[in-house]
Amino acid sequence: MTHDSIQDSTRYVISDHHKGAVLPGLRSEMRRDVFLRPGADVRGGLFSRDLKVFGAPVTVEGSVYARGSLTVSTEDEESVAGGAVVFKGVVAASHSLVAGEGRTSELRFLGDLFSDRIKLENATVRGNVYAKDAILRNCVVLGGVFCSGTLTLENCLVSTFRADRVMLAPEVLLLLPFAISVQPLHLDFPVKILSFGSLEKLCKGKGKTWRDSVVFADETDVVRVNDPNGDEPGDLHVLSLGSRILDLDGAREKIEQNRRILEMISLGEHLAPAAKGTFEQGELSKIEHALRELLSHAPKKEKIPKVPFSVFETRDAVRSALQDLDGSAPEESMLPD
Repeated sequence: MTHDSIQDSTRYVISDHHKGAVLPGLRSEMRRDVFLRPGADVRGGLFSRDLKVFGAPVTVEGSVYARGSLTVSTEDEESVAGGAVVFKGVVAASHSLVAGEGRTSELRFLGDLFSDRIKLENATVRGNVYAKDAILRNCVVLGGVFCSGTLTLENCLVSTFRADRVMLAPEVLLLLPFAISVQPLHLDFPVKILSFGSLEKLCKGKGKTWRDSVVFADETDVVRVNDPNGDEPGDLHVLSLGSRILDLDGAREKIEQNRRILEMISLGEHLAPAAKGTFEQGELSKIEHALRELLSHAPKKEKIPKVPFSVFETRDAVRSALQDLDGSAPEESMLPD
């Protein structure tokens, strides 16, 4: 530890390099609050009652557990322009996790997030988000978002979501072709499904090709199904493209390829050194940057010239395609509802 720290039984203030973890050594220190100021670089895990971050740059290498709340406040006067707040491990806060409101600095979580109540703005999360209630605005979550209560998404890109109640506001983009709500799911705008584009191509700068693969989902794509695990007493409301995809092999190949890349992203710090070095050198940052750009300039329906993998929007389109195959009009029973 260097001269950066102010430490007593009620508070621990860090604003410089800190070698090792920040852990309580006495029973009284378990109730200690920790404050991270611009320049803080904790080379280990962190345990606190409440954890408060003021400004950037701030880095925490290990996992974080706050018995109370974790707050990343707005810019501090000591913040360095272009600085970032980065949590490299799992972050858990018992009561609440609030981060990114009014921020201009980069805010990144490289692991999973756990808290009763989560509110994130302008953040990138490589892992999953688990909460009772969550509000996400202007966020990119490469994992899923899972809530036992209410989930609110506004201008967010996530892999998928599952919650008891879901409230959506433009724009919402999904990396996987399904999402689940226990309560009825209402869509007042099209949700963009990105499952059929290649993350590999996206990180190589082929964004235009990727935009051509966007599929727009609406309320006709929400279906009611029985909960196969019996965890819920009633039906689930699933946003899915299953009834619209005829070429399953082509769709499955793209989804599986993207799943492997997302799995490698989620492993993050746990990758073998050689694999981690190769993957971290440009590829991952390119994917994060490209997805953030895609969220900032979400594709519009009228600008998409085609749909991929024989995804047919209407019964008339299916009828026409089947008629082209054998020259005869198909029976009504052959057509989708």
